Amino acid sequence: MFQISRLVLVATLGAALIAPAAMAQYEIQGGATNLLDARRAGGFATVSGGTVTSITVRGGGSGYLAAPVVTLSAPGGSGVTATATAVISGGRVTSITINNGGSGYTAPPAVAIAGPSIPTGPGTTTPQYAGVGGTSLSSSAIPTASRYPRAEDASIRPPVVTVLLARSTGGYSLASGVPRFAFGDVIERPQVTWSGSIAPATYWRSKPVQPGETFPSAYTANLKGASQPLLPQGTVSVTSASPESRVVTVAAVPDGLVSGATLLGRRVDIVDGLNITLRSKPNVTITSATDHPFAAPELYYYSAHADKVFATQPGRVTITWVSNLPDTSAVGESAPTYKFKTEVFSVASAPTVPQRSIYWTENSFTAPKVEVPTGRIEAANVVYNSYLPSHVALEYVPTGSSPAGDGASAPAELRTLWYDNSYGSASLRAYNREGTVFVEYLGAENISTGAREFLGADVVSVRKLMEPVVIETPLGQQLLPREGAPQAGDDLLQASLVTNTANTGKPLYGTSALPNGTLVYHAERANSNPDNINIYWMEPQDLTIHFLAAPATPGMSIRWPKISAKYTQVWPANLADYEPVTVTDLGSGVAIGPVFDAANAPSVVFQDDPAEAEVSLDIATQRLLADFSGSSDKTSRTLLKFASSGVPWYVPVYIQSESLLGSPALPDPEGLDCRA
Repeated sequence: MFQISRLVLVATLGAALIAPAAMAQYEIQGGATNLLDARRAGGFATVSGGTVTSITVRGGGSGYLAAPVVTLSAPGGSGVTATATAVISGGRVTSITINNGGSGYTAPPAVAIAGPSIPTGPGTTTPQYAGVGGTSLSSSAIPTASRYPRAEDASIRPPVVTVLLARSTGGYSLASGVPRFAFGDVIERPQVTWSGSIAPATYWRSKPVQPGETFPSAYTANLKGASQPLLPQGTVSVTSASPESRVVTVAAVPDGLVSGATLLGRRVDIVDGLNITLRSKPNVTITSATDHPFAAPELYYYSAHADKVFATQPGRVTITWVSNLPDTSAVGESAPTYKFKTEVFSVASAPTVPQRSIYWTENSFTAPKVEVPTGRIEAANVVYNSYLPSHVALEYVPTGSSPAGDGASAPAELRTLWYDNSYGSASLRAYNREGTVFVEYLGAENISTGAREFLGADVVSVRKLMEPVVIETPLGQQLLPREGAPQAGDDLLQASLVTNTANTGKPLYGTSALPNGTLVYHAERANSNPDNINIYWMEPQDLTIHFLAAPATPGMSIRWPKISAKYTQVWPANLADYEPVTVTDLGSGVAIGPVFDAANAPSVVFQDDPAEAEVSLDIATQRLLADFSGSSDKTSRTLLKFASSGVPWYVPVYIQSESLLGSPALPDPEGLDCRA
């Protein structure tokens, strides 16, 4: 005898349970504030007729116990330097009195107000602290307690896990002043002219002064004696170079000759001792030591494609702007001259826009490449900085591994983050170094200018590894990025499979495609080692930096790694999750085995018999056969797979001998205990 009661019902419900899911991240973020500069007062001068007529206080500072010294810069050329005295009240500078207005000023002088004295003595009686700074913390949680410490609410019995901390990072930013720009921000042109008056929008050239650039007529009196070129190039003695090789040698490596510099008209990729590897081969031949100019990397990025300047180097940055056209705005000028303005400011290491993360993709690191959709995007330009150069001198070699190029077949990989479109598809890949860079995405090229259409940009964080979560999945269920109920956005995540290792040589999971082409995976074979199955869940994101008016967006969809999940696969623990089938003590033959419609016949994909021989499907009769002639427990757990159309569904079946009816459920010694 036999009974098979709920196969049709389970098959119907199974189709409703195969939607792909995703993983959201729980995150706490805090801002950072630096108030150290608030202690020091500032001010600016007004000049009339070559004389300083007034000084306006800009920020009175704090903590002044005595009037600070006020220093004004000297006039250009001949003239008398102005002097002034500060007036304080309540520990702040409230006004500045002109003692001597000086003479010969053609532009407002720089005003320097000394900071308050740092108190001495016991900290309990004097204000020892000059200011305050904010810290920031970012944390994320995972839904499993297998590898991380728990946080429990002990007031409840039994205690309830309230937070499971997967990772946490904290930091404190210290800079010489409050950062004016965040990483990735547009550095706008000055809003005032060289002399401090309001500047028209087109007064300054969008591209700052470049190293070695000169101008036919230049007014530099406001630049503290600077002469052309305003940004001089460095000099290096090149001892050998050839159009046949990218490697040139130098007699010594001066400051500034680093990855990202420009030498012999080529970008410098690697500085390894006295060997300099250029991005492309030079067009000169050098056989003896010859001095050549080089340009150190800029501390910002001017994009000819967006015609804007971006903050791409954290820390202290200096930019010199030049007027679009020469003018006669300086006192006594008759011939037009180009005007200049130098700005010095700090750039924060963190962006204000969401960062995108990519993990190392090469050699023993298995994170997926980030696919860049082709079509509108024809190129991606990675803008490097001193913390993440384009190349390293030596390839990263994991402990216990041999470096590539050292007797191995593959050459050394020295790149850090790069755009690869050499094989018909385009992607971002990462290796060797961690850090943050600016990446812009470009469209069609303008033949007349050589610039491309600027589509948008991202701030990309390169990381070595993503910490995986471990998820237990019952056989027959879809591999999802989380355990428990799905969360908002889960249906947008796409699986990128990394590993599939099985000792039997058979796949541990089944692969099928949704109507939209997305691949989904189902657990088909028991697996107790989570390292055997690793899936990265990729989240589609639009470009974060663009100049479209809201609510318009670039409309790009680049998938970035969101979750790394490893999987164990187990038989369902509850007997109610199985379809019951009862057979004779010897099993079921072709005469009495459950029969399936030929159009919807399943396949036996896995069973708990170590030899996987107890249960089979007779192709001729479409009957499920069970052979218990050699079984001591007369039971079998079997996973059936139905694949008549679309995505397959799975039914776990619990087959037992009729002699066991009416007795308690028994453990199956051939597999795991499946009692309720």
